[in-house]
Amino acid sequence: MKKLSKEKVVNLLKEKKYTYKQLSKITGYHEKSLIRLNTQIKKKTIRTIHGNKNKKPYNFIDQNTKTYLIKMFNEKKFKTYKEFYINLNKKYSYPFLCKLLSKNQKKTQKNIITRKVLKNNQIQYKNIRYKIKNGNIKYLEEVKLHKKDLFIIYKNKKYFLIPYKKLKAKKGNTKYT
Repeated sequence: MKKLSKEKVVNLLKEKKYTYKQLSKITGYHEKSLIRLNTQIKKKTIRTIHGNKNKKPYNFIDQNTKTYLIKMFNEKKFKTYKEFYINLNKKYSYPFLCKLLSKNQKKTQKNIITRKVLKNNQIQYKNIRYKIKNGNIKYLEEVKLHKKDLFIIYKNKKYFLIPYKKLKAKKGNTKYT
């Protein structure tokens, strides 16, 4: 049963037409809650609006502070979140920092993965070998592969990929997917 608003319940209690049992069936409130509300009406201490309405949460952190923390973490190149947390003198909670920084990393690194270059300037992704166009990259050198547009970045240069050969995946071999 859906509860009536507190204001309507207070008006019904002031009318004094119903018993607590009847009011509990009508309003959806428990009898003891109705008794408590009635005593508050008699003492004139009743509030229909919650005290924290339209107030900021006590632990609210504005967007400027969040961007500053992300920028500071990226600039100073901390190895771990814990190290960054200790450096801030534990001003912000550790779970908050982890959540904030991990969200930021997911946005920037979402479509980028690392791959090693194979022989003859080839790279493998999702059981397809790609040739690197106009590139002369060493064997087993790590490169950043952009999954969405299928190009790699190596030493701040962009190289496009040409589909070369589709491979059959061996059973249980998920190394190159």
